[in-house]
Amino acid sequence: MGQSTDANIWFGLCWTEKDEKYYENGLPTVVQEYMRAKIRNPDDEDEPDEDAIESAVHDLLKPLDCALVSHCYGDGSRMIGLAVSASYECASRGYPINLTTTGMITTGTVGADWVRKLTAAAEVIGWPWKPPAWWLASYWC
Repeated sequence: MGQSTDANIWFGLCWTEKDEKYYENGLPTVVQEYMRAKIRNPDDEDEPDEDAIESAVHDLLKPLDCALVSHCYGDGSRMIGLAVSASYECASRGYPINLTTTGMITTGTVGADWVRKLTAAAEVIGWPWKPPAWWLASYWC
C-alpha cells in the first residue's frame, strides 16, 4: 500500500477501480479517450499526450468553477477526482485546516451532544478548551 502525506476533501466525483475502465495513473481512460478526440488536430499525426489532455481539461473546467483533484490510491498511483472548486481543500502534511472558519462545514452539521462529550473529554484529560470546529489533517502512515 502506498503512502500519502496530504489529505483532500471535496464535493464531486471520483473514479475508482470499481468503475468499468479503471486507470493506473491520471485521468480515467474514458476521459482521456473523449478529450483526445476533442482536442486532436487533424493535421497532426501525433496524438495529444496526457499532459496536453490534462491541460485542456483544466481550461474547460475553470469557467465552470470545477477542478481536477489529485490524490493517491492504494498502490501509490496518482488518481484524479472532479471537484466543485469551492468545495476542495487540501491539508499538507503537518498543516491541519479548520473547515469551520473556511466556511466549508457549518455548526449545523454537529451532533446535538457532541459539544457536551468534547467538553467532558477535554476536562478529563486536561485539554485546554477552545470552541470546537471541523478539521482536515494529513496522516503519515
